[in-house]
Amino acid sequence: MKRILCAAIAVLLFAGLFACRTEPAVEAFSETTAAPAAPTAAPTTEPTPEPTAEPTPETEEPEPTAEPTPAPTPEPITRERLDMGEFDAFFDGAVFVGDSMTKEFGNYVRKQRELNGECLSTAQFMGMVSMTVRFASTTEPVFNYRGGKVSLTAGLNHYGAKKVFLMLGANDIGHRDWDKVRADYCTMIERIQKDCPEAEIIVQGINPGTRMFCKNRDLDIAHWNSFNEVLKGIAEEYGLGYYAFAEELMDEEGYLRPEFASGDLHLSASGNEIWLRAARAYAAQQMCPGAVIEP
Repeated sequence: MKRILCAAIAVLLFAGLFACRTEPAVEAFSETTAAPAAPTAAPTTEPTPEPTAEPTPETEEPEPTAEPTPAPTPEPITRERLDMGEFDAFFDGAVFVGDSMTKEFGNYVRKQRELNGECLSTAQFMGMVSMTVRFASTTEPVFNYRGGKVSLTAGLNHYGAKKVFLMLGANDIGHRDWDKVRADYCTMIERIQKDCPEAEIIVQGINPGTRMFCKNRDLDIAHWNSFNEVLKGIAEEYGLGYYAFAEELMDEEGYLRPEFASGDLHLSASGNEIWLRAARAYAAQQMCPGAVIEP
């Protein structure tokens, strides 16, 4: 009976324990699922506007290009035009400087003025017997002027020289070293440029001598005539004018032709006529560039 009772009690206890036990509450975890992001709209690219064509103006017909008018060809410079003194205005205010040959050339020009009224415009002459480059290059009074003596540049200023035509060297080359003659010639030019800055300088080549003249100075004609190359080089170095007419006076061997000679070196009237024409031809070339000088 006890056993039964004990068993019954045990059953009741067991049942009570079972009835009092509660199930633990289950916590619900709900994972928050992020809503998918709305797709980002791609930036809208503004459409590139098509270039608007500019209205094409009515095409104008180009004006025809006028054909260039050819420059007139200068008339040839004839001997007659030179001898008539057509270009003598170039010598207004000119002064010819040199030795006894220049002095005689001045006498010839004055004679032409007496005969024809005009010759080489108002050109003056400073020619001295035995004048050398050495003396002319100094400041010493070595030229005649109105009964007195003046230096080269003083005389040029007294004459109001606008152009200076130099012919010097014939009395130097047979006696002195060419390098010294050249140095004195350059000194002379520089002195003129300094003291007479407005004057244009023209170098004239020297004339040939006769056979006897060259023999007396122990010069051959090639040596004599090559001095003009020295003078031409000086003119180029200083940017001066230059002309020579020695070839027109030469015989077949290069010496001064007898008909153009007055003594061993000086020129006759016909020789000075050639000098006058050569000076006028130089003037014509300066006044009419490109013109052909007829022989």
